[in-house]
Amino acid sequence: MELISLYFPMYILFSFLLMIVFQIIGKNGALAFIPIYSMYTALKFLKGRIYYRNWGMFYVIGTILVIPVTYIIVVIITEYHKSQSVQYSSNPWAGFGEFMTGIFFMFFFINLILIIGNMLVYLPIIKDRLWVCVLFVIWNIYYLFKFVIYMVIAPGNFLVIYIIYGINCVLNIFFIFYIANLYKKLQLENKTIVSEIDYDKYPRPEIKRMIRSRNYNLFEK
Repeated sequence: MELISLYFPMYILFSFLLMIVFQIIGKNGALAFIPIYSMYTALKFLKGRIYYRNWGMFYVIGTILVIPVTYIIVVIITEYHKSQSVQYSSNPWAGFGEFMTGIFFMFFFINLILIIGNMLVYLPIIKDRLWVCVLFVIWNIYYLFKFVIYMVIAPGNFLVIYIIYGINCVLNIFFIFYIANLYKKLQLENKTIVSEIDYDKYPRPEIKRMIRSRNYNLFEK
């Protein structure tokens, strides 16, 4: 319960960061607080501008499928162990270890999909600053492995996990201020977002060529 309660402030901070991105792309900032749909909306907006495909669909499908796939794998492994050991099957705690492992991997893969979505959404916005891009990648890798770091360093010590989550929050706040400042700069410079390519107007090879020529630049030069 203690660990789950830490996710709420992190989710709020992440949503604030995405809200600024929504302001940049001209979307309602309130949508940034809706789980799954928020990332879908951001990735869908980038289709035809800097990406050929709607990666938002892959994001939604991947996130939804993680839960049933993990459950099926856990059930299969548990039933296999029961069939191989009478002692295991008679144990009232049989399957608990597999269940907890399944929960861990479920959250791990959900976070992995989230991080891939983050890379697709944020890197085109901050790509002009290499050190910021590197820090963003490091932050996301750190976020993905934060629980692993906790289990390796000091499992059961909540002070350590508060420090780990605190570092994550500090990095999140840094990017909130950085992208908010970038948003103001874009407004002052009257930067406009590249237009969406009409897929009905051009053949597929031409659309891909046009998107490649933009070199992942979300804003007009």
